[in-house]
Amino acid sequence: MIVIDRIKYILECRANQKGTTVEVVKSARDEALRLKRAETPEEFATAVEYLVSRTASYITGESLAPAHKYVGFLRPVSDDQSCLFNS
Repeated sequence: MIVIDRIKYILECRANQKGTTVEVVKSARDEALRLKRAETPEEFATAVEYLVSRTASYITGESLAPAHKYVGFLRPVSDDQSCLFNS
């Protein structure tokens, strides 16, 4: 899965930039989230399944917000942009 591979890559890159382990970076990221963990692929799929169903016909993007945002996590640690743009 591309998204999961991308997140793993960013975790590894940030760990290298900070001189620490992936587990430490992941733990810090999870601690900053409202639910203290990232969603599972199954949870994300269930939300998408609901949003494309007839039951959700009155739901808009502004009506349903995720419990967290990765925006801060995706920012590079330094001026080196390689974590964001290399695959």
